[in-house]
Amino acid sequence: MNKFVDDVNEIVEGRFGFSVHDFADFPFFDYYEDSFDPDGYDYQNAVGACAEDFVEQVEVEFGIVL
Repeated sequence: MNKFVDDVNEIVEGRFGFSVHDFADFPFFDYYEDSFDPDGYDYQNAVGACAEDFVEQVEVEFGIVL
C-alpha cells in the first residue's frame, strides 16, 4: 500500500509541488487491491485514477484552476 500512495504522490507532487500528506485525508484504499501487480496495467490504471480524483478533489476544495 505504501508504494501505491508513493506512486500517487509522485503525480500529485508533479502537479502541485505538495505531497498528498499536505492535504486532507483521501480514501486511497478505495483504489488499491492487494492482488494488483505493481508492474501491471491494473495497478498503473488504479494509480492514475486515484491521482486524477485526488487532484480534482484538491482543485475543487481550494478553488484551484490550472
